Amino acid sequence: MLRLIITYGWLLSVYRWGDWRNWKVYYPTVLFFIAGDLLYNFWVYNYPLWEACMLNMNITISTLFSSLATWTLPLFLYLSRFPENNLIKKFLYIIAWSLMFTAVEGILLIFGYFRYSNGWNLWYSFLFDLGLFLK
Repeated sequence: MLRLIITYGWLLSVYRWGDWRNWKVYYPTVLFFIAGDLLYNFWVYNYPLWEACMLNMNITISTLFSSLATWTLPLFLYLSRFPENNLIKKFLYIIAWSLMFTAVEGILLIFGYFRYSNGWNLWYSFLFDLGLFLK
């Protein structure tokens, strides 16, 4: 339920603040991200670092939900609001989004909708998010 609430929040945010006029500019990046997420889940199926745990959903449905909704909505919003000219604003924007993603992941972790394995932890997720949001 919490993941659906978070996804609904992202959906409302994207509807309100997303740059819908230029969606074609962001579309290849969103598809690349979806492909990368699905490949990650395929390659590490037996040795995952993290996994989303949705009650009453098998891993395939949970993975598709994560790839198509949970991650692509904020990615579209992130790309459509990325500051263009100021290096300090870019740096702060990347840090803010990394912290926000890490905080959401931490909340999902606390409530049991997300779990780590094989040595992964929240600090690694923050570093991963920093790399993810570099543009």
